[in-house]
Amino acid sequence: MTTDQPTTMPSTIEATDHTSIATPAIICRDVHKWYGRFHALKGITVDIAAGETVVVFGPSGSAKSTFLRCLNRLETHDSGDIIVNGVTLDHHVNNLAKVRRDVGMVFQHFHLFPHYTVRKNITLAPQVVGHIPAAEANDRAEHLLERVGIPQLIDMYPSDLSGGQMQRVAIARALAMEPKVLLLDEPTSALDPESIRGILALLEDLAATGMTMVIVTHEMGFARQVADRLLFLEEGRVVEEGTPGEIFEHPKEERTRRFLEQIL
Repeated sequence: MTTDQPTTMPSTIEATDHTSIATPAIICRDVHKWYGRFHALKGITVDIAAGETVVVFGPSGSAKSTFLRCLNRLETHDSGDIIVNGVTLDHHVNNLAKVRRDVGMVFQHFHLFPHYTVRKNITLAPQVVGHIPAAEANDRAEHLLERVGIPQLIDMYPSDLSGGQMQRVAIARALAMEPKVLLLDEPTSALDPESIRGILALLEDLAATGMTMVIVTHEMGFARQVADRLLFLEEGRVVEEGTPGEIFEHPKEERTRRFLEQIL
């Protein structure tokens, strides 16, 4: 599906399960992705509602990160449709720019600019991409660092920070663009246990505010507590999806049951 103008979707569509999702934030229809002859994503079809927290989990190599990166076109999907906040994600520059403005991304390894201070890391995109005044960007950075619990680090450099502190800065940087959707790719995998607890508490607070989030993680305790829905991916397919109660207590698929037995 391609168009020269952002594609507007109807306010309600039929979800992939037994419910209807109003004003979906993300719609994926039969999404495929290849790397040469390797078929990474094999027909992903899923809807994610505005304000929903969805956790994506599964074994290594199941294309979880690829799926996440396709949602803001850090990776290009080869066929199928991805629609984010009513805009079709395709090769048209205007559509891509609009989606990128509305979607924040937090990476496994932080991806902070090492030669910039924390302040500059957070204020750069709002000023350059969002065209907001420097004073407003600075106020926003200070507010966000208060929110993530590290206001005292605003003029330090990434090399002076711990892993947990850098991840908090990365989350603040993503939030600085005031996104409608936040994508998080294994946000705690490189952290020590104490930092993990802090980041998960922060994400729990964000979920409580109604932020739409899609999180790739193996932290199943966090998923059980915070997720509205879980997607179990294996070999590029959604094997099963459901609420935490459905997935943890009554998984329908044998493969889901075996995987959970190994990690719980």
